[in-house]
This record gives sequence, structure tokens and C-alpha cells, in this order.
Amino acid sequence: MQKYLSITGHVYTPAYVLVSKKHFAKLPADVQSALKQCGKEGQDFVYKEAARLETELLENLKKGGITVNTADKDAFIAASKPIYDEFASSVDGGQDLINTVQSLAK
Repeated sequence: MQKYLSITGHVYTPAYVLVSKKHFAKLPADVQSALKQCGKEGQDFVYKEAARLETELLENLKKGGITVNTADKDAFIAASKPIYDEFASSVDGGQDLINTVQSLAK
């Protein structure tokens, strides 16, 4: 078993419910509305449950003897700047993509 766990906050693994616009448009309005409502309710539940489970799991890991620390996120951001610079200069529209993703993270 590992002795240490570093909380970095660098991974987010969402799950998506997807349907084509064409297929969704063929559904009756009441079905579309119900699906949207279920999706919203499901999203709220998943966020709350994930937060609860994360806290519970972390406490269980600590009880099991793992030392938990929080990584210096700003140091990771600073160290990755050259990668962003390279992407921005080598990919058409790269800087716009970076700006979009960073604005969504706020």
C-alpha cells in the first residue's frame, strides 16, 4: 500500500449523456423536456454524491495510515507554462483554445 497521497486537483473525469441533435429533435417536446429535467437532477445528485464520497474516501485513507498532502498547484501551473507557449505557437488557434479552457476552469 502506498504511504503518501498528493491532492493535485489536476484530473476531472466527467461522464456525459449524449444524443445527436437530429435524433433529439425528433422526440416529442414533453420527452425532450423530461430528459433535460432528468439530466439536470442527475447532475446535481452526481456532484453532491461525488463530493460526499471523495470526503469519505479521503478520511478512510487517512485512517488507514496514508499521509495526505496538498500539492502546490501554482508551482505546477508555472512549470507547465512552456508547454502552453509551445502549443499556442505551434497549433493554429492554439492560444484561443488555451484561453477558452482556462476561462472555463474559473
